Amino acid sequence: MKTQEAASLLESLIKAMPFYQKTYTEDTCIIIADTEKVIGYFPGKDIDVKIPVGAPIEKFIGTVSYNALVTGTLIQEERGSEVVGFPYISTANPIILDGQVIGVISSIVLNSKMDLLRSSSEGLSASVEEMTATTQAISAAFNNVIHQMDSLSESSQVVNNDIQSIQKIISFVQEISKNSNVLGLNAAIEGARAGEHGKGFMVVATEIRKMANNSKEAAMTIGQQLIDMEAAVTKMNQMVIAIKNEMNQQGGTLQDLNSAFEHIAATADDLASSCALKVT
Repeated sequence: MKTQEAASLLESLIKAMPFYQKTYTEDTCIIIADTEKVIGYFPGKDIDVKIPVGAPIEKFIGTVSYNALVTGTLIQEERGSEVVGFPYISTANPIILDGQVIGVISSIVLNSKMDLLRSSSEGLSASVEEMTATTQAISAAFNNVIHQMDSLSESSQVVNNDIQSIQKIISFVQEISKNSNVLGLNAAIEGARAGEHGKGFMVVATEIRKMANNSKEAAMTIGQQLIDMEAAVTKMNQMVIAIKNEMNQQGGTLQDLNSAFEHIAATADDLASSCALKVT
């Protein structure tokens, strides 16, 4: 049987429910029960679970209010909208007098804003993870292109080296052509001096000079083509280096962007975790 002191304490708490409600930043309803029944209920502005005063405490078996009354400990839980049509946080605190539990005071706090914030944080985290994966894929593609650019630059250098080797051969051919032309000219002069006996010798000398001139012209043509080719390869190599430098710079920007995404994802995870309430 309740003592007068216990009854007085419970009555004081019932009268204080409107003031207690104002301590919450979100819409809240307050319930007070003794060890037998509900003795006080104060609905919120929008949140109203319509708990009747006088309802037996056994009707609330399994709730935080009943469990706090039985265990004598503070109990808190978070529920979604599937229970009463809106998300809420329920907290039940046993009322103890002289070491005995004489009742329980419970609050049901509307949790729509926090639920929306948590949901938004989780959505943001998922979006950021997707963007991070995309930037990582782009960064990997950049690195692959840069590697291919390095290979292309090395190949162009090999081509340039080959061109220079061929130009040396062309120079050698031109030198032989020059010497052959001089040799043919000398042979023609000697053939002319020989008169009738030197005609055959002059024919051979003429063919040597003709072959020397043709070799000279071919060597000059090939040499010019090699010069043009070397210029084109050099220009291509310069473009490859420029593109590689630009891609390296863009790759650095992607790394910075990826770091920023990771920071946002971590912040969103922390926010979602801070919004989550563990049942106690």
